[in-house]
Amino acid sequence: MILVRLDWDDNENPCDLLNRSASFCQTQSQWEYQNQSPSTTVCVVKFGGIEIVRTTGSTKAEARDDATRQAVDLMAQKCFTIRIRNRFCSNGTAVDLTDVESSSNEKSGIVKENVGHKLLKLMGWSGGGLGKDGSGIAEPITAASMNHGEGFGAQSASKHFKKRIEAIIEDFAKSNSPYDLVFTTGFTNDQRKEMHQIARRIGLKSKSLGKDADRFLTISKKFSCQDIVRELVAKGGQTDKYTLIPPPNPS
Repeated sequence: MILVRLDWDDNENPCDLLNRSASFCQTQSQWEYQNQSPSTTVCVVKFGGIEIVRTTGSTKAEARDDATRQAVDLMAQKCFTIRIRNRFCSNGTAVDLTDVESSSNEKSGIVKENVGHKLLKLMGWSGGGLGKDGSGIAEPITAASMNHGEGFGAQSASKHFKKRIEAIIEDFAKSNSPYDLVFTTGFTNDQRKEMHQIARRIGLKSKSLGKDADRFLTISKKFSCQDIVRELVAKGGQTDKYTLIPPPNPS
């Protein structure tokens, strides 16, 4: 059992925390209820089929909330905790729509005042690399690098776009790299939708971050909890993305 917390949300709903932890451990969290009397409900919290806490409440919601808080507190004492340090972590430059329009398909360095650069900072960029050892790709995939005179401002994903994106994502999936693939701002909603569909079909995880014109997308490989814990132990308990915390009272 491993508890998985978010560094930026110490007041997270305990049920959400438990569900994330179960998903990370590739198992399930369960809440089972019994009506002890007309005014008393028993809630049993299970993690991976193992009973963690059993408590009562005057309502189903009260019993659930109390039992879940107790389960989280108990697991924090008895189990390892992994804290997710950043929503997003990259060492590459970010290119926004303005950069794409002015670049004429030529790559250029991005100054720190750039909107894309600020976006990465706001999303948790610490200057480290993507992935478990913080090396990451040197350059995220940008709208500029995808534009080959195909009318890239179109609302729907073109045939050329689909073919090009599919090749990039498939190459990423076949590579030995443990790092994330980043598609920065400048892509349309339809183009990001196509990226999500291709990633899902290949068996990768994809996530869009930011809003409106500042929206960008990351694609990552699926690592088991054992792989992540093993890497954390090898790195002394911390990477750019995770921190491993031993249980204070394991016995």
